[in-house]
Amino acid sequence: MGKGRPRFSPSGRVYTGDKYGKWKREAVSHLRTQYIDVRLPAPCEISCYFVNFLSSDSDNLIGSVLDALVQAELIQNDSSSFVTGVRGYFTSVRKPKGKDRPIGILISAKPSSVTVWDYEAIAPYLYI
Repeated sequence: MGKGRPRFSPSGRVYTGDKYGKWKREAVSHLRTQYIDVRLPAPCEISCYFVNFLSSDSDNLIGSVLDALVQAELIQNDSSSFVTGVRGYFTSVRKPKGKDRPIGILISAKPSSVTVWDYEAIAPYLYI
């Protein structure tokens, strides 16, 4: 499920929609069950493979995955100190005979680092 847009209560409290909240609770529960005592390396690059999500918004889907990984405590935070890159791939899997069409997210993480560039080399290309 794509990350829900923030909503405001009449009292001004910010919250996300019920549908997104339910999805995130289930995702966190699955992650905690599947990855007991696992912490992803920091910093890391994360790749998300969205299986049969062909009409979805990739940045909202990636945001959902990062939120779930943080809440499941697989990563401490999704800032650049912990996640240096994120990629989303849309994949299609055919429906197996006699079964529902599979829908899901596969997550891959690998160690990474923050890239350091020479300012003089990139200065002509920067818009400051």
